[in-house]
Amino acid sequence: MSRAKERPSDLDLAVNELLSSEGSIVVAFGGKIVLRGDGPGIKPVLEAQQVLGEGLIGAAVADTVLGKAAALFLEDAGVTSVFGEVLSEHAREYLESAGVYVEGETVVDFIANRSGDDLCPLEKIAVETGDPDMARKAICEFISKAQ
Repeated sequence: MSRAKERPSDLDLAVNELLSSEGSIVVAFGGKIVLRGDGPGIKPVLEAQQVLGEGLIGAAVADTVLGKAAALFLEDAGVTSVFGEVLSEHAREYLESAGVYVEGETVVDFIANRSGDDLCPLEKIAVETGDPDMARKAICEFISKAQ
């Protein structure tokens, strides 16, 4: 976990809100909660990106489950600090290499699929596709086909 710096205050606010609420994602910016969301999988991250757009630049995000697929979208949106209640090692490595402050309460090797017998399909796409732009495109295609 990225502990070289002290936890940013917006991330502290987002984490405290996440851990004391029913939702699955909290976004904080400028000392205020700017979004609370709930839903399965990567959906809350994509909704936050759709609702806030450039409002995610410099924001802090706390999420219940954060894999590399979500990390790709958060980093691309300009988020500067991230907390995952469950955080995949792939997401941690990617975010740290991109200069994003990252913490995980529980760090796991990977995010599993719903039946628990393989990687989450989005995590698999994110891990197996070397280029972040190509991975984001492949993830969006997978989601649109699944709907």
